Amino acid sequence: MALQEWDTEPSWNAIHELRSRSTPDTVERCQRLFRSRNWRKRALAVNVMCQLHVRTPRGVPYEEYAVLQTHAMLLEALRDPSPLVVAAAAFGCGHRRTPEALDALLALATHPVVDVRQGVTFGLCFRDDERAIATLLALAGDSDEAVRDWATFGLTNMPTWDTPAIRERLWQNTRDV
Repeated sequence: MALQEWDTEPSWNAIHELRSRSTPDTVERCQRLFRSRNWRKRALAVNVMCQLHVRTPRGVPYEEYAVLQTHAMLLEALRDPSPLVVAAAAFGCGHRRTPEALDALLALATHPVVDVRQGVTFGLCFRDDERAIATLLALAGDSDEAVRDWATFGLTNMPTWDTPAIRERLWQNTRDV
């Protein structure tokens, strides 16, 4: 279902369900999908793995599953020929906080495909790093509204970073309608 009705509500519902099936079999199937020539299968594998978790009681933060396998997949997916696989991986790096992905994310910040830049903003949102902040600051002035919104959100989540340039960009973006 996740593949048949790509990028629809039923597709995302199926992906959310798969993310809670934390078993070695799920990991193996995702790894097989990721080796496919079909970009949708590779993107599906990334979308499942980046939030694969062990179910926990309501109100208890979920426990990540297959962390090492996911990090390896995300790093490889950031170099994929399909921009939509790259975008999925960039978003995935925001969910999994893959430290080794920082340089790749920074290099993708000026990618011509909006989905990739939007994924990069999410991937950088929670990184307390000077280069990530500088890149978010630049992306907060992007030509695409969704990219600007995510980058602005990312800057507001960095309370230890308070510079005149950040304050000015946040002020400018309050008028972004």
